[in-house]
Amino acid sequence: MTCTLSEDRHRRAFLSSVRAIVFLLLAAGTPLHARQQPKRLGNGDVIAMVKAGLAESTILLAVEQSPSQFETTPSDLVQLKNQGVSPAIIEAMMRAKNSESTPAEHATAPQAPSVQSASPNDAADVKLLSEGIFFKGPSGWTKLEQVSMTGGGSTHVGKMLVPGLTPQVVWTFRGAEAPVQISERRPSFFVKQSPYLVGIPGRTDRDIVLVRFNKKKDHRELQTTSGGNVLTFKSGFSKDKTPEITVTHVSDTIFKVTPSEDLQVGEYLLTFGGSGALGYDFGVTAK
Repeated sequence: MTCTLSEDRHRRAFLSSVRAIVFLLLAAGTPLHARQQPKRLGNGDVIAMVKAGLAESTILLAVEQSPSQFETTPSDLVQLKNQGVSPAIIEAMMRAKNSESTPAEHATAPQAPSVQSASPNDAADVKLLSEGIFFKGPSGWTKLEQVSMTGGGSTHVGKMLVPGLTPQVVWTFRGAEAPVQISERRPSFFVKQSPYLVGIPGRTDRDIVLVRFNKKKDHRELQTTSGGNVLTFKSGFSKDKTPEITVTHVSDTIFKVTPSEDLQVGEYLLTFGGSGALGYDFGVTAK
């Protein structure tokens, strides 16, 4: 059967339409995460950031908050050191590598907070607040200050202690006390985030941790590893330093954090995840 020129054009147009529809259906059926997989941070990326002269604190935040796939064999660690990567960054890469393991391998990981719903009054109160973490006390709202680990001056480094054979990661924070001191033993905190951070892994209400500092004469310390040798080495805070907390949803960008039991007198840090290099500090006083 012979097709006319007009019929041939219609047939080709019909086949093109069918192909376009099939493509759209296949694209729609592809999971979003499969089409938008972020690039994982690797050893080469860290070395490139170091060579570019980025601040150590900036690289630590990138390692902590970005999806990663680091290689931390002994030869890789030696290469990182030879390329100028600091011990603090190398330890952060090792913790990120360990965090890819199963939860059973991390006995020191903080417990997941319980979650409840907030009252309408809470939502009405916090909607006028700026972004940050606030303490709700009898006299009103107090904003916690952000603090990061420091080794002295403006240089951010990790202080290394060596009990036995394996160095322990201990962040040092300037000052013996936080600017915000609270007399309540069970204070409530409201976390208001940027809409761009909502749902970002590592920054959700399930990732927030309350941890107690080791207070020294003129500074505070936070140990983020344990174990005396390679076989017993673990990353994360010890259980006795992480009071259990209750998280209450207020809105998509706001949640409330309350200790489940009275806090001991001392210095504390609200932080996301288990690295503890950056967070919001406060103290609980006896008065």
